Amino acid sequence: MIDAGQQLSVDTLPVDTVLKDVKEALSRFRGAVIQAPPGSGKTTHVPIALLGEKWLQGKRIVMLDGLKGTLPVYTANLIVGMTGERGWNDLAVTATALAAFCGHLYPVYMTGKHGGKGVATAFGCFLVISPAATGICMLIYVAGLLLSAGKSSVGSLLAAASLPVVLCFFRPSPVVIIGSVFMMVMIFFRHQDNIRRLINGTEPSL
Repeated sequence: MIDAGQQLSVDTLPVDTVLKDVKEALSRFRGAVIQAPPGSGKTTHVPIALLGEKWLQGKRIVMLDGLKGTLPVYTANLIVGMTGERGWNDLAVTATALAAFCGHLYPVYMTGKHGGKGVATAFGCFLVISPAATGICMLIYVAGLLLSAGKSSVGSLLAAASLPVVLCFFRPSPVVIIGSVFMMVMIFFRHQDNIRRLINGTEPSL
């Protein structure tokens, strides 16, 4: 297990302190566990840092974080969709999405600790609920990332803020939109530290 819990200065992420160890472990073994608090760069920074490794040539990096939202929502959509009642379907998939999302933010197996910031899980949920809206929000994320010189938090916050609006056009269900607004608020709440660093000009880039 590799611990990346310490905080660093501007333009660095906590996970940077263990990147060398992670690369070494993955080049020799089939896996490695990185233990670090939310916002350390585990899911955003590490995959990008691994792309240039020689031992990775000819292989793929598969990002599975969003499946925490995709699988339960897809299952709920499949089961309730058999009834043919759109209203019940919207309620079921939204309730399931919120359960998966909140479970990611505040997992019951981590007593006294918080989980992640919810962006990838929300993406996974709405990939099932409205693929078109999710695709547009993904483009907004990429635009925010590029325009902010690689600050993932900017792209995440812009995408989260855009989701309820985009859903009005592609999935105009009051239940679904209310669920997306709740997720947006929680994503902003969990990004408080990032927002403060953005205001102070100290938010690190990928």
